[in-house]
Amino acid sequence: KENEVTPDKEYKNGIVTLLSYNVLWELFAPKNKDDSKITLKGDNVIKFINAVTPDIMFLCEAGHLTYEPLRSKIKLEGEFIEYVSHNDKDMGSIIYFNNNVFEKIGVPCKCQIRRGNFLKESDDRSRQETVGDGHRNCISVKLKHIETENTYVIIGCHLGHSINPTSEEFKDGSKHLLKEVGYEKGKDKLIIMGDFNEFCSPKVDKLTLGKEEVISNELSLKQTEKSCCINPTTSN
Repeated sequence: KENEVTPDKEYKNGIVTLLSYNVLWELFAPKNKDDSKITLKGDNVIKFINAVTPDIMFLCEAGHLTYEPLRSKIKLEGEFIEYVSHNDKDMGSIIYFNNNVFEKIGVPCKCQIRRGNFLKESDDRSRQETVGDGHRNCISVKLKHIETENTYVIIGCHLGHSINPTSEEFKDGSKHLLKEVGYEKGKDKLIIMGDFNEFCSPKVDKLTLGKEEVISNELSLKQTEKSCCINPTTSN
């Protein structure tokens, strides 16, 4: 497509670029290191990230990319905010920003939005998991665009297959992610990135935030094709 962003095109020209990517943990898992096809796919993911050179990026299922030898293969010169909550590295998340373009304000927030509730990073339960609880890692950060001084809050969110993006636990978790980084309604621009598993039981096309936190609390999810391991015509 003519307007599609691909690594071979000169498209930046001063435009801030975003990249949101579920990189699929199996491409980097140690048990698959001897599988040449998996290794090639993982290398291609890293090459794509390096070629796009995003100014803001959110990666999910990226825990293995927070450890060596893979971490140093990402050649972006900016700040990485990482959240790997337990020993299983698969579900780690990363927010990256180009610190030549953006300045971080305050302290990032990290939490998990699980089935039935959300857990703060400081909660011991966030370092434990049970099958089907939807444990995923979410991050928020407030940034100031250096040139214009406009402020942005970035939320990087990965929802489990069992969590509906219109659910109360998502509303509560997103409220926490906004509050802890000092989101100011009407002043800060809000960018939400991630994998919302919107094709999982049941399929939805909306994302709902708490009404008192934001000006427009219902967002449309535009993806119409297969998402992750879920086919839009089925549910798990």
